[in-house]
Amino acid sequence: MQPKQPKQSKQRDGKHRTDAVSGSRPASDHRHHRNQMVAGSIAGASTVAILYPLDVIKTRLQCQDGLERVTLGFWEMGRKLWKSGPRTLYSGLGPSMLGASGAWGAYFYCYSWAKNRRRSQTQSKSQSPQLSSMDHLMSGLEAGAAVSLVTNPLWVVKTRLQLQDTTPGVRAYNGAVDCFRSIVREEGVSGLYRGLLPSLLLVSHGAIQMAVYERLKKMGVSEDNNTALVFTSHGVCGALSKASATIATYPFQVMRSRMQQRFDNRALKYRGLVSSVRLTLRREGVLGLYKGMGANLLRNMPSSAITFLIYEAVLHHILAD
Repeated sequence: MQPKQPKQSKQRDGKHRTDAVSGSRPASDHRHHRNQMVAGSIAGASTVAILYPLDVIKTRLQCQDGLERVTLGFWEMGRKLWKSGPRTLYSGLGPSMLGASGAWGAYFYCYSWAKNRRRSQTQSKSQSPQLSSMDHLMSGLEAGAAVSLVTNPLWVVKTRLQLQDTTPGVRAYNGAVDCFRSIVREEGVSGLYRGLLPSLLLVSHGAIQMAVYERLKKMGVSEDNNTALVFTSHGVCGALSKASATIATYPFQVMRSRMQQRFDNRALKYRGLVSSVRLTLRREGVLGLYKGMGANLLRNMPSSAITFLIYEAVLHHILAD
């Protein structure tokens, strides 16, 4: 019986670690964090590639602030972009995939590290290493803040590319590299960090999502189910947790998009967060803070489901090897 114990221990450990963010302590912290990063990177890039046109539609809707002659809805905007061709529907895809891959990989690495640190603190105070919802929330806040500081320039470039044909008479960027150089040349390095404050406030979005995801998994995912059902359950938990976080934090997303756009010939300029909120409320009312939320949920609920499904599947494959 003794020779079989290591194998059984490995199987139990693998089963818990396949349950990607369940909180089990790995044999090697560094390897565990690295696996989280690899799985997150693959999941993030894959999801962006699959659902990117919906992200372009969402960004366009968020930045409609009443200056346009005609305000379009989701389907009208979709038809307009479809007629413009793939170049418009996939504008900014490169930095988006790079940003999503790096952001999700870094996020899960930092999230895993933060949870591991909190678990060690919990074990030193009590016998149970189980993390609470507040532990998951605080770990998500730590990870999100670190990732936002690194990836904000990529999101600025992505937003500019998605919106570049909405302002008449302004020279279009010739790809992501040209966009990056133009921003630095014309606006300075600070231009790459436009919208950083709402981005940091949106750290609460990821934290809320992870806390809800962890809770839903504990309630609805059983290790006794077959593999396909377990991964499907992860997808459902990912979608529902994303909906909860989006509804709670959406106004910050609208403000971030508006602050990151190009202002060359626009009568309205969104500079600071507080002034942007006041301007939006004065011109559009409270509903202006929720512009494009339908498109956002339509994109991000399946996006989150796909991300967590791929994430869990990749992590399962890594651990199986």
